[in-house]
Amino acid sequence: MVILSLEKTKAVVIKAQDYKENDKLVWLYTEKFGKVTAIAKGAKKSKSRLFALTLPLCYADYVLFKGKSLFNLQEGKMENSFQGLLSNLDKLTYSSYICELIDICVEDAESNKELYRYFITCLYLLNTDALDYEMLIRSFELKLLKSTGYGLNLDQCVSCRKKLTVSNYISLAHFGGVCEDCERNHGIYISKPAYNALRFLNNTEMDKVYRLNINSDVKKDVCKVNTFIISSSYSRKPKSLDMLNYIKEWLYMGITLEKVDQVKDRTGSTYAEAKHALEVNDGNVLDAIIYIEEIKGISSVNQINETSSNSGETIEDFKNWLKELINKGNVSRIRISKDEKEILDIPVNAGIAAGVIAIILPSVLAFGVIAAVVTKITIEITMVDGSVQVVNKYISEAASGVKEKASDIAEKVKNKFNEVNFDIANKSDITDSTDSDEETVYSYTVDFTEADE
Repeated sequence: MVILSLEKTKAVVIKAQDYKENDKLVWLYTEKFGKVTAIAKGAKKSKSRLFALTLPLCYADYVLFKGKSLFNLQEGKMENSFQGLLSNLDKLTYSSYICELIDICVEDAESNKELYRYFITCLYLLNTDALDYEMLIRSFELKLLKSTGYGLNLDQCVSCRKKLTVSNYISLAHFGGVCEDCERNHGIYISKPAYNALRFLNNTEMDKVYRLNINSDVKKDVCKVNTFIISSSYSRKPKSLDMLNYIKEWLYMGITLEKVDQVKDRTGSTYAEAKHALEVNDGNVLDAIIYIEEIKGISSVNQINETSSNSGETIEDFKNWLKELINKGNVSRIRISKDEKEILDIPVNAGIAAGVIAIILPSVLAFGVIAAVVTKITIEITMVDGSVQVVNKYISEAASGVKEKASDIAEKVKNKFNEVNFDIANKSDITDSTDSDEETVYSYTVDFTEADE
């Protein structure tokens, strides 16, 4: 006959994870065995008797069977579900945080009844509205540090052992205060009220935290000391409070979705850009809009400078480039448009560049300059061989001596084009440019600026 060894202990579920199809893995912080991992068979089923007993933060009397590597959760009787913590963001985040601290700071199967008592007390106090939650968590952090061997000595100087009434320096290497006569290295300065607050929290039970009344600056100093010691003393840094701190920072600056929408709509920026601008400017909408406009102005100048330095800068350079491209036989069509309205649509065949480019291109440039000085003209170049030449041209030298009207130029281009087509039709060495199944279109923008007369 086999006798099963069953163990009964009080415990809190600090985290849970789905396992296989219907089971769960639960991490329990127990009074008797410390932190253990147990498997709960069938706990994922809503009708299972273990379903509620495996929810995070559940406090119950559990019956466990110890297997080779894991405990097996047999049954339990609930003491407190702590579901009231789920109705408040601060309570939920802080309760998740202390569960994460237990998971990070406590070794498996290491029993510590004093720390277990602090943990349960903190959960019950969080479930009330009688205390400052932030100071309660700071008190628990100090109790946890003391229970795991990293407690702060704030009653004596850690260097000379002289009794301290107050100090403004915490040694992070020796975990305690330093008097004014001793050398101060590897530590941080804090205010004297923050030092006194740390000593009070370190020496006082958590249910007496309500007696402490401090301002936000002192709270920040206390948090800074605890956070640094916890982050540097254990295997990993807890992350549960990061989101809460982020939300509080947003609320402090008054950043709301409405403000983000205002900045986004007025500047045409993305949500991420609008949010960042508000953060930089402490939630001020007007300053955020100005900030984005200044950034965009700098980006535009840099883009223009980059374009000017990396490509041809004159009309002549652009003309030579297009002439060379047509001579290679790579262009089948050139379309010119302004403000989404088509100005010219010119089919191009190999061999016409030498005779026609001198008239076509200056006419197009003249049309652009006459139409509107400093106007963006979009040129679409259709390639016949499937390749795309990526070239960006910024024309900084405007055409000079342009006297013709737009209608005369268009007629001249049309006549010249008809002459060239008639000439090409009689040539036998011209290949058909329409064999390609698809046309690849490359579009780029040229800015025409007026030259000084």
